[in-house]
Amino acid sequence: MECPPTLAQAKGSPYQLENSTHLVSESSRLVPNLATDDISISKNRGSECSSRPSSSVHGIVPYEGKGTLKAVNKDAFIVYDEGKTVGIYISREPSPQEGGKYQMRRQGRQMSTPSASIGPQEALSLDAKTRISDIVAQDALDRFQKSAIMWTGGKDSMLALWFVQKTYKARGGSCPPLLFIDHGMHFEETWHLLDEVSKAWKLKTIVARNEDVLSHVTEPGCRIRIRQLSEKNQTEAGRTAYRKSSFPYALGNLVANHLLKTVPMNEAIQEHQLDAVVTGIRWDENEARSKERFISPRFDPPHARIHPILHFTEREVWMETLRQSLPIHPLYEQGFRSIDGRHDSHKVSDVPAWQQDLEGTFERAGRAQDKEEIMERLRELGYM
Repeated sequence: MECPPTLAQAKGSPYQLENSTHLVSESSRLVPNLATDDISISKNRGSECSSRPSSSVHGIVPYEGKGTLKAVNKDAFIVYDEGKTVGIYISREPSPQEGGKYQMRRQGRQMSTPSASIGPQEALSLDAKTRISDIVAQDALDRFQKSAIMWTGGKDSMLALWFVQKTYKARGGSCPPLLFIDHGMHFEETWHLLDEVSKAWKLKTIVARNEDVLSHVTEPGCRIRIRQLSEKNQTEAGRTAYRKSSFPYALGNLVANHLLKTVPMNEAIQEHQLDAVVTGIRWDENEARSKERFISPRFDPPHARIHPILHFTEREVWMETLRQSLPIHPLYEQGFRSIDGRHDSHKVSDVPAWQQDLEGTFERAGRAQDKEEIMERLRELGYM
């Protein structure tokens, strides 16, 4: 694989990346321990890319393998491996006068890295990150024929929708439909927003729900006996390795979340023969999502997950949302920081979400924490 050159060397021959800041922004093994390593990237014999200790280059190189480098604009280089996007590299060339350190928070931890004086949050500007999102959306449009956008009413799925809608509009096409999972606990405001967005943006909507499970619900938190469910739902419950004979109707429960969200989502993917689903997940939301790729395959059922805002922070989501005047769920303005089911979500402040201490407090504090603790297992079962 050719290694990404500095901007001045983008059209050159053999090169070595020295005295520049090089950030790799996509991989299945992105920042697993949140460490920042000194690296040197150089073009050497053959067509491989290697990393070795160096004092002059700092960054994170999580992708290893062969691929083809393609410059997409003055900031980004995209790496293809057998036609699949495996990495997006962002290069910048600090001048000799630049230096110092900046602090970056991810997953509740701090790390400092030598860089230019570029602000307290990230090495990349928001404009650079939006260009990456455009690249991901464009690449997905080129490669997949029938997709849908997972929409929850939250800020992240709204921003992901905007990037995809913008890409399709620029090419004169119609945006894919929304895929909305009805788990029976949505706020009325969520349904109203879904209706408003789908009408204003002229979008079709696929509503997926597990009718069998919901038919056994009598009240919030009621227990649902597994043996009373359909054979398919019993099988799906068994996949979670849940040992009890019943489970509570609550999104924080492993079985309930799997049956109410992942199962109907997969059924919709199969029924509508989707080959890709766009989601609004981000690397910094949860440790289980920190290893995700921009475009990653799923096999049961077979499809690809497209993640155009993986690299955004919570604050950057709000910055871009407000800059583009995107629709905002009214509960955010009331102090909710994260929104899901009406029995599992609550406000955490009296000020709007975008005015809260986004770096010093936990983003999903207003959500059921038992769900956060089982996120890794939920993702193994097919969750977003």
